[in-house]
Amino acid sequence: MTRAELDRRRLALVRCGDVDGFRRLGTGYLIGHRLVLTARHVVEESKGTSWARIKVRVGHPRDAAVHRRTASVCWTGPGELDVALLLLDHEIEVPGTVHWGRPVGNTPLPYQGLGYPSASFKDKQNKVEHLRGKLPPQAGGVGTQDLYVLDQESAPDMRTDGERAWSGASGTAVFCQDHLVGVVINDDEVFANRRLHACPARTFTYDRAFAELLQRYGDGRPELVDVDVPTPPSTPGSSHTLSRHAAALAENLHTLTQRVLIDLGQDQVQQRLLSGHLLPVHCRAAPEDLTGRRKAARDTSAALAGASPLDLTSPLGSIAAVYLKEKRSKLLVLGRAGSGKSVLVRRFAQARLEDDDWTGKGPVPVIFSLGSWDPITRSLRGWLIDRLERDHPFLARRIPDSGTWATELIVNGHVLAILDGFDEMAEGLHKPALRQLRALNLPLLLTSRREALEDVKPSEGLFPGIELTDLTLDDCSTRLNSSTEWTDFLNRVRSHSGDAADALLATVLTTPLMLTMAEAFQESGGTPESVLQIAKSGSQGALEKYLLNAFVPTTYESTLNADVPKRRQWSAERAGHWLGYLATHLKKQKTGAQDIEWWQLGTTMSLPARMVVSGALCGLVSATAVALVSSVISSDPPAVLLTLFLNVLGIGLAFGLIHGFASKSEASRVFKPSRMEIGIDRGSWKERSSRGRESLLPRVGGGLAGGLVFGIIFGGGAAVYAMLLSYPWLSVALFFGNWLVAGGLLGLGAGIVLALVAWLETDAKPEKTVSATDLLRKNRTIVLVRGSAVGLVLGLGYGTAGTYFNGFALGLQLGVGGGLAVAVGVGTLSAWGRWVVLVRFWLPLSGRLPWRVNAFLDDARARGVLRQAGAVYQFRHAQLRDHLAEPHPQHEPPTEGRSPRGGKAMSDDVLSIIPSDPQWQPDRDAVDRVVALVEDLTPGVADGVDVEIDVTWHDVVTAVGCGENLERIGCPLCQTAIDTEWWGDLVEAHCDDGFTTLAVEVPCCGGSTTLDVLDYDWPCGFARFEIAIWNPERLWFSEDELTALADRLGHPVKQIRAHI
Repeated sequence: MTRAELDRRRLALVRCGDVDGFRRLGTGYLIGHRLVLTARHVVEESKGTSWARIKVRVGHPRDAAVHRRTASVCWTGPGELDVALLLLDHEIEVPGTVHWGRPVGNTPLPYQGLGYPSASFKDKQNKVEHLRGKLPPQAGGVGTQDLYVLDQESAPDMRTDGERAWSGASGTAVFCQDHLVGVVINDDEVFANRRLHACPARTFTYDRAFAELLQRYGDGRPELVDVDVPTPPSTPGSSHTLSRHAAALAENLHTLTQRVLIDLGQDQVQQRLLSGHLLPVHCRAAPEDLTGRRKAARDTSAALAGASPLDLTSPLGSIAAVYLKEKRSKLLVLGRAGSGKSVLVRRFAQARLEDDDWTGKGPVPVIFSLGSWDPITRSLRGWLIDRLERDHPFLARRIPDSGTWATELIVNGHVLAILDGFDEMAEGLHKPALRQLRALNLPLLLTSRREALEDVKPSEGLFPGIELTDLTLDDCSTRLNSSTEWTDFLNRVRSHSGDAADALLATVLTTPLMLTMAEAFQESGGTPESVLQIAKSGSQGALEKYLLNAFVPTTYESTLNADVPKRRQWSAERAGHWLGYLATHLKKQKTGAQDIEWWQLGTTMSLPARMVVSGALCGLVSATAVALVSSVISSDPPAVLLTLFLNVLGIGLAFGLIHGFASKSEASRVFKPSRMEIGIDRGSWKERSSRGRESLLPRVGGGLAGGLVFGIIFGGGAAVYAMLLSYPWLSVALFFGNWLVAGGLLGLGAGIVLALVAWLETDAKPEKTVSATDLLRKNRTIVLVRGSAVGLVLGLGYGTAGTYFNGFALGLQLGVGGGLAVAVGVGTLSAWGRWVVLVRFWLPLSGRLPWRVNAFLDDARARGVLRQAGAVYQFRHAQLRDHLAEPHPQHEPPTEGRSPRGGKAMSDDVLSIIPSDPQWQPDRDAVDRVVALVEDLTPGVADGVDVEIDVTWHDVVTAVGCGENLERIGCPLCQTAIDTEWWGDLVEAHCDDGFTTLAVEVPCCGGSTTLDVLDYDWPCGFARFEIAIWNPERLWFSEDELTALADRLGHPVKQIRAHI
């Protein structure tokens, strides 16, 4: 018998009663840190009334770690379901995650559970009974009798005192294999006390309140997995079926290997690694606090570190050996930001896939970016399956009588999940994510910064691994030692002179990311002296930003990229602006989001804005077509224009509302890209019929709902028009009713046609590629087929009906207008349709993205700014992504070619002098004296051109910010960080009128203070007078220079340095 996995540490004894004592006893199971699952009748004194006193003991009586808690009922099963959830007064930490399942198939499944039946109560002790037996999935009834039957292997004799021998076992969690499938609620004495009944998990896990409680207090929303009898050993009668399955498995693994190799082969940085531009990767064993103190973990970590430095052109056999020894091994790669973690694991994946000895022995390495996983709402296993199906649609094909191929590969350990960027997840998600990572019994490789794993308990650890260490300065010399000037610079840093600036430079330049940025800075003509001047400011963030600023201009500089086709010669200004929008889109979409999904672009716009744009486009296209037809038939231009206006208004409003409803509906998947494709010659009749049945109700229901909205809008408009013309109320009602019926019929017809179109949709071919462009093209074909079919059928039907009742002229208009409106509306209610509206039309029109979006994204990948990960793009460097997102103006397209000061530059540096008192202003003579000194202290720019100095008096106090240099704002009251976006919005709101007062209520603690006393890093200020020096060939003024400037101005001053 296959034994099920259940955790004795989660067993709960539930005692209920009142002030006079306990009246009832039952069993429960800890499914979250504060949630215990049990039977409803155990915790209710009467229907709907809970016991006044509920005590819970969690843990096996034999264990030392037994927890006693007070509890209250927080949820009961919907309807008459005999299940309930108890909320504990304090958390209980038990490692692992509860997995949910539903038994399927015809063969009885082994089950087990732990409970406290009354028959085992002896010597005043509630003893644990190990329930075990068979669960026949096909037994049971319907409605309130939709219960699992549990046939016990051993059972107590029936009692003669009137008590039930199984009382107390109510609430026992039933496990099949490693999944919780139900809760014991009663016994059946007819079968000699050997049969119990359990409430199936599938009958209550769907409940919204239940799922929300698990999301808040547990491991995330429950996801049911089909549980079937394991595949039996091969027999002569089953060998043919097994061989076909094995052949299909081998084919899918081979295709997945090729697809992942194609993605990695297109990686610009990977190509550079193999072309001779090498950087060694130094590492050491990960700390025991994270790996655990088990000897095996220490030995594995030490063996991996012993191969340091790792050669990225080698097969990285030391890492591979761990997985060849134990297929389901787990490894950890630590390192600070920019240390090369992502490059290492991508190179490891490529090396494994190219190694013939690995193929067929080890799992297929697939890289998953963890920033998009929410462990509160989704299990890790389910998320991995979903991502695999998204990026490799051929794995979404279903296996007969089972799940999809993606599920097969993940669950059975055929995929080595390389989970990149644990530190990219939001901080509040780290703890639930770690619980799931520990519980997942699959091969994986996790990358993270060390500080993101602070929730790992030293006594438990995580798993063995390595920690990447810094490059050496000798490594840096091989990349930057191209001129005497840079050689002297590196020799100074290497000399360990004790200077703080040299130490800071050594810290920054010895990460692969910053060294790459320094190379770009060098290629752009930057001098080491300017880098040294920034380092003297003492800010690591400022130095990193200074180097990051050079990356995009260098990458898009035409003279440095002569081999790029002219049609892709984007200017650095525009490319930086568009990349900034993409980075800001990810930042607004979700903390730590990494995937640039074409179907999500534009969704950070407000929903009302998206509704207006979508509705307006639908209305304009459809109403224009009707107006053209009307203009041919009618000789009354005013009537044609009035019809055009009313149709734009009505159709636009209707489809705008439908777009909003579809966007807000949690169950709606209309804006998800389809994994199917149109294919008449593939797929069996059975598969097509099954797909048609599955899509019938959702598509017909959605069509009917949309049609009713359409009918209500047009019916309401017709009714208002009739009332204005003083029609009788009966006529008004008929106008409204006619349109409501017509809209409902149109929607119903659209739903039926769409359901029939599903017959043409088949699973994706394994040989098809999975790039973003290919997925987009495939969805375009599906949408065009659906829209054309719906528009043609409904246009003919609606036009024919209109001709019959109102004549040919009106019938033609109704047919063209109705058919085109429905076709366009159906098109926009899809992933591809929304992409056309927002990404191909609105975002380029508003300057946020280029008109040739796909070409730009592919070009950015080719230049090494982005990388392709299956069907999505990602920024290669998270630090670069965050840097681009910081200053990006959301609504202002860039000017081409010239800076605000008239020079040809992508950005400007401004050094400002302001009085320390925000309200103080100097006289003209004092200003002339100060400007003369500023000119002496500030050298001119190249070719003898003088530096530009602006002097400004403001009527009211104005903000003088530091632009992109702003790293942090601290609150002087609670000492915590303030959201910089809050400050940016505040400054933007007062950019025209200034500040009449600096008093403010800070968002962090709600305290009252003033803007000028906040802790700005870099400095910011407020003033009514400012001297601005544009692009000075120097950095900060020294203390002596500031004193001299203050003496000439007649008032203490402060300096602000901005990067714009």
